[in-house]
Amino acid sequence: MMNNHETYLEVNDYLDLYNFAKANDDESWKHEIIEKLKNFDHSGNRKKESIVFHKLLSKYRNVNEEILELYQQLRIEPENRSLEEKIWKLKHLRLLLGRRIHSGKN
Repeated sequence: MMNNHETYLEVNDYLDLYNFAKANDDESWKHEIIEKLKNFDHSGNRKKESIVFHKLLSKYRNVNEEILELYQQLRIEPENRSLEEKIWKLKHLRLLLGRRIHSGKN
């Protein structure tokens, strides 16, 4: 069962992800995060935690793929600052997701 500190970190992580989705104008992801926060279960249900963990892991993999694709584009357009900014934002998201995934393992 999660203690209050762990629960706070989980909600706080979702809020960080929401802010990132907002900064990237990702309406569907923002809506998904809001729904998860509305339905947040403080009971520590292991099945629900496992589902969340696997979704985070999937999102982490998708972010890595996006970063690789952007690096390939950057090789073609080395002066494209927009691509560099997108890569930086995705690296930040990857860091947040990695922290969340790591906290779920402990």
